[in-house]
Amino acid sequence: MTALDLYKKAAAAGSKDEQITYGLATAYGKLNNEAESHYYFGSYFKMKKKKDSALFHYRAALSKVPPDSDRAREIRQEIETLQNPPAKPAPAATQPDPRAPRPTRRSPY
Repeated sequence: MTALDLYKKAAAAGSKDEQITYGLATAYGKLNNEAESHYYFGSYFKMKKKKDSALFHYRAALSKVPPDSDRAREIRQEIETLQNPPAKPAPAATQPDPRAPRPTRRSPY
């Protein structure tokens, strides 16, 4: 069993560990599979919240796969998500704690 097989097995088991994603990227790179290597580096940098690096690698991966493939659609979706993140919900209005002490007013005189 190769390192790539082990990383793929861990990823298939649902692991979202950064090191497994990094391992997949490097293993594919050593096999000269640039498309998958860039894809997994993009995923790694997305996990690390490094948007610019993730976009670079996703775009590089996109240039290496057939434009009508499932992987191309997946990569385009990743790019779209990074470029247009979903809006965060507005924070709920909070009510003051009724048990909290109230400030006292002082007379100006």
